[in-house]
Amino acid sequence: MKKLFKNQCTASLLTVITGFLVLVAVSVWGMGMYCLTSVTAEYAASRYLAGYGDFASTIAQRCFESRLGKAGSSKYKNLEKSLLWKAVDTGGGAGSFNGARFIVGEGGGFLPRPDKTEVYSASAVFDAEGSLLECSWTDFFYFEYLTEGQWKNREERSGNNARAFFDREKLTEAGKELVNGSAPSMHAATMRFTGAFDGVSFIPQKIESIDRDEFQDVLHSRGAGSYTVSGITEDHGLQWRSIYEDPDAAASASETVTLYSDWFDVCYDQPSPSFSYKGKEHSGVSSLAAGLGASLVSGIGTKELVFYDGLNLLIPSVNYYLSGNNEAYYTPYYQETADSEESPRLRFYTVSIVYCSPWRTAMGELCPVYLITFLLAAALVLFVRFLIKRYLDEDRSGQQV
Repeated sequence: MKKLFKNQCTASLLTVITGFLVLVAVSVWGMGMYCLTSVTAEYAASRYLAGYGDFASTIAQRCFESRLGKAGSSKYKNLEKSLLWKAVDTGGGAGSFNGARFIVGEGGGFLPRPDKTEVYSASAVFDAEGSLLECSWTDFFYFEYLTEGQWKNREERSGNNARAFFDREKLTEAGKELVNGSAPSMHAATMRFTGAFDGVSFIPQKIESIDRDEFQDVLHSRGAGSYTVSGITEDHGLQWRSIYEDPDAAASASETVTLYSDWFDVCYDQPSPSFSYKGKEHSGVSSLAAGLGASLVSGIGTKELVFYDGLNLLIPSVNYYLSGNNEAYYTPYYQETADSEESPRLRFYTVSIVYCSPWRTAMGELCPVYLITFLLAAALVLFVRFLIKRYLDEDRSGQQV
């Protein structure tokens, strides 16, 4: 009985010691991981700020500076409008934008590039009165088009542009795959739009595409030589696949037309999580962009607009397009002044809102570290428990002798 009692005491003591070891190990591990995650989140935040702090200016540089208002731009239909379409599309896709200047070590190092899938954005263009001109939270294709006659004549490019708004609920499965991809041109070699056209906006009844892989297979089988997309499509009888169907659209239009394009892109809004910005709830970045963007018409610095609270980091940026004395100016710094002949006039401005979560990014980056350190902590607990158990067993054996 006495031996049994000693065994029970030893087992109870070992259980208590094991529980204490687990508690200490988990506490130390948790505190360490919290500190590491906090530091990593700050690095992630600095990378996001470096990459997107002046995103509106990056958009303006990419989309406007080289072409807007330049000689010859007016000879093509809707060219300057298409630059605004491209700008809001670019601004709405910050997560897949390859030009952001992330701060990372050589080869990624211990802190790799942020997880781009966790970046959400919205962008809009406002006129000089603060009224919305274009925004990224509408769904549309924008494209350089060929008329049916130009397509049959196997022309390559027209320089003329159009836009087709669409209802995402009426996309086919192939259409959903196309718009959800990194770029529609990766899935389609050319597109065909059937519907009503007013010279700028196209109301689609049907949109079709030629699969890019099928097109490339035919192209490679031909070998070297010049070609046009229309020539390859027609000569080899490539099959058009439906990506969008809305037969009731433009039912009252007097004429149905068909346009073709092999220079196209899509603005497809990706809703962001809801968040709180300076005490006000927003359903997503588009809500903040619409409200905050209009208030920036008189000019204001955006550094004080950056908001980092809890898990969420909101990065607004703005770029103003001004012109005067036969010069164009693109600047994130603008202050509304009294009109004068010498002062450049505000024409429009671009607003970008980027939503990200440095803490979630940090936790995603540190998952391997969490696992490895947790296993090491567990191994240490088991090792110390083994040593203590052996000591207790030896002590008990010594007492029995």
